[in-house]
Order: sequence, then C-alpha cells, then structure tokens
Amino acid sequence: MFVVALFAALSGAERHSAGYVVSSRSLSSHVDALIHPVVLEGLEVRGWLSRPFHRLNGVVLDAMSEASLVSALQQTKGLIVEEDFVNIGATHERRIQSRTSWALQRISQETPIDNVPPLDELPTIYQYTYDDSSSGAGVSIYVLDSSFECGPSSEYGSRVRCLEVPQLKHIGNENEGQIKAYHGGAMTAIAASASFGVAKRASVVSVRVMHDNGWVTLRSAISGIEAALADIGKRRRPAVISASWGLAVYDSLNDAADRATALDVPFLSSAGNRAEDSCTKSPQSAASVLVVGGTNVNDQFVSWSGHGPCVKLLAPAQDIAVPDFETGRRYISRHGTSMSAAMTAGVAACWLSRLSRSRWQQHELYSWLQVTGEYNVISDVPGGTTNILLQSPK
Repeated sequence: MFVVALFAALSGAERHSAGYVVSSRSLSSHVDALIHPVVLEGLEVRGWLSRPFHRLNGVVLDAMSEASLVSALQQTKGLIVEEDFVNIGATHERRIQSRTSWALQRISQETPIDNVPPLDELPTIYQYTYDDSSSGAGVSIYVLDSSFECGPSSEYGSRVRCLEVPQLKHIGNENEGQIKAYHGGAMTAIAASASFGVAKRASVVSVRVMHDNGWVTLRSAISGIEAALADIGKRRRPAVISASWGLAVYDSLNDAADRATALDVPFLSSAGNRAEDSCTKSPQSAASVLVVGGTNVNDQFVSWSGHGPCVKLLAPAQDIAVPDFETGRRYISRHGTSMSAAMTAGVAACWLSRLSRSRWQQHELYSWLQVTGEYNVISDVPGGTTNILLQSPK
C-alpha cells in the first residue's frame, strides 16, 4: 500500500478534519503516479514533499486540501480516499492580554495591523488573544542558546530550568549579561514568558550552546542537541527544540537535527539575518528542520531575512518586544529571525498541548503549522520562499 496524507484546515467543531489518507488499491501501483496527473491538471496543492514512508514505500504530501483536489482524487481509479480526524478538547478558556507586542496580536488574528503607531509605541498598545487552557501546558520547549537565569521569576514562575551539558563546561562567561539579555533571555521570553510570550503555560529548558560572545561551534551545537534528546527521553513528555542560530553546512549537524525529528521532536530554526539562502547553513539545510523567515508590522518580508526553498514558514521578526534584562525596564525592541523561530516554537507548543495526541511525527506538526497559517498575505517575499504567515490556536 502506498500512502499520501493531505492535511486540511481546522473547522469550528470539536471533531476536526486532519486531512485525507490516500492509498493505492494495488500494491503494484505507486500512489504518486496516480496523483500527479490530477495535480498537473492545474488543481492547486500547497505544501511540500517530505520523506517517504520507508515501510510502506509511499510518500507524505503535506498540503492544504482544496475541495476540488479531494473530489478529483476521490474520482481517480485505483485510489482510496479516507478522511482523517483529530479531536480537540471542547473546553477552551479564551483570554485577551493587553499592552503587549504587535507580533502577538498579528499571529492571533487573521487581519493586518491597522494604524501603525510611531516605532517607540509599537510594543505597548496591542492585544494577544489566546486559549489559556492549552497555552503550552504539558509541553517543554528546549531553547538551545546562550546563558539564562533559571531561577523562579514573575515572568515564568517555576517553568524554566537549565540543563547542564558536561561537554560544554569550556564555554566562558565573557559579557554574560549583555548576551543573556539579547539572545538566550529574548528567545525564552518570546516563546513562553507571561508578558511577551506565546505559550504561557509551557515549560522551558535552557540548553547553553552559545558562547557569551555570540558564537556557536559545531561541537557545542551537537552536544546541546544530544543533551536535549537525552533529557526528553527521560521525561517522556511532548517537546520542541528551538535553535536560533546557524553555522556553515555540516553533515554531522544536519544528521543530529534529523535524528531529533526521527524521535518525533520537532526542530525549529531561524532563517538568518543576512539576506542569504538559508539552505547554505546548518541546521537550516537539514531535511526535517522547519526554518522560519521574518516579517514586519506592515506584513512585509524583511529585506535582511534568510530566504529560499528551505524556509517553510514566516513569522514576525522586527521590533519585537522582550523584557529588558540589563536596565530593568519593562521591554526593549529586538530584531531578527531568531524571534520568528522562538515565536513558532511557542505556537508549536500550544498546538501540542491542545490537540488530543500525546506525540506527533514532525511532518504532521509542520503541516499543521502551515495549514493553520495565512497564505500569500506577506508582500516582497523572494521567489522560491514559502509565503505562509504563522497563526496561533484560536
């Protein structure tokens, strides 16, 4: 049997369509050979081809299920088309957080930001609508980044802990406060803090792989991934890895990221901030890593964001509000696709806590993030780059 999964968007009921499983009636007929003529007729398929089902010799087509495509497949001789469903808990506690980042408002509504205020007011006048009952509860976000203060705080309560990596004791503490404020602290805050975070009930595990001068080495990256996977294996709870940095292409680093996703641990990474093809970096060039590019408050693709076929999702990246660890002020604005990846990690945690499944294969969660996003609403997106804007659970 050869299998293709076509993932559909959510509806408003408790029992939601999760797409369609399409299989061949004959072991001698390849399902992709049966489907391609239908697609070539001009019916739109949005998504990307991912790795095959090794045991079934089939493929997974992660795509938005257009009604016309489903109908055409149902009428194709030799195919079995069966709808799949997922149950979403009926009890949702919708809350509105005021005086927060424009980015949180944008990912929680399907309308652009109107009447953009002066830059210095951007972080304070917007509202974030979220489901408090499943805002990352029961899910751990592993932030592979710089050092972070891991004690109890008003932003996290006791939801943050630090994971020591014995192989990385050689990392120094130079300029610790400065880098902590800019990167490790910012990534954690965007993913899960009370004031500026997406997943306000998620646990965060800080895994230090970055020298406090901002550098990540191949050794520290692989050691951090290995430590995170070992910890996830012991704790046996849904988890997401967020890595907001990039190195030159290393097969060993890409393999480490692919091993994580093979264990059903989604691996999210930033597209980069040098207007380069993200496929020229690791772990971004790994086949199973979800790479996130950047947008601004005007729904434009930011000119300095990484781009190309490895970028599979877009999220806010410019003028993002995070706590100011250095001065004690309420917030400071930061820029970078690191913010985009951290925000996506928070949304992924929200979906994992809301959907009634204990584990998701990485391609299923990636499809869900794509299917629930907004299509073709961002301007100035370079050719070959996916134009899907991240949206949080409603």
